[in-house]
Amino acid sequence: MPIQPTPKQQRILDFIVDRFQESGLYPTLREIGRRFGVSVGTAQDQVRALGDKGFIKRQAGLARGFILTEALQIPILGRVSAGAGLLAMDRVEAHYGFKDFVFGTDYLLRVKGDSMEGDGILDGDLVQVRRQPTASDGEIVVALVEDEGVVKRLRRVGRSYQLESSNPRYPPITRAFQVVGKVLGLVRRYNNR
Repeated sequence: MPIQPTPKQQRILDFIVDRFQESGLYPTLREIGRRFGVSVGTAQDQVRALGDKGFIKRQAGLARGFILTEALQIPILGRVSAGAGLLAMDRVEAHYGFKDFVFGTDYLLRVKGDSMEGDGILDGDLVQVRRQPTASDGEIVVALVEDEGVVKRLRRVGRSYQLESSNPRYPPITRAFQVVGKVLGLVRRYNNR
């Protein structure tokens, strides 16, 4: 496991990843310097430190010569139900590298069930989850319902919230629940199903 970046290095790494995901291009050292109000030399020092810690590699002679490494990995923690309710986060099932997930993902959960198939989330898919205790109306979340995890859409109804499936065969969940994460995306590997 690599040594963790400093807070400043983490912000630069986040910027590099965000820029790559938005445009498919890595930023130049000059763009990094401009973004953080530092000189190109300071940006180069920070990028070199990220390289020394194993998060990126530099290709000499190229202005946008970054390669994100497999040091950026996200664990698959277990299963979450898209049906009746299940959350198994007791062991790491595997890891996926950076190129497989949406930036900001804290962990992956394997979906079991068909209650979210209307949103394209199928049994066996891996949902990409960011840890957070709240979400906005209409967002897809991972929530705990009586200590069981579910992936559902959060809906405001009057002054309260409920969890809705995108498969009409499943009724909304109106009893007490706790949001534990927001679904950012999913990973589907056809050859691994």
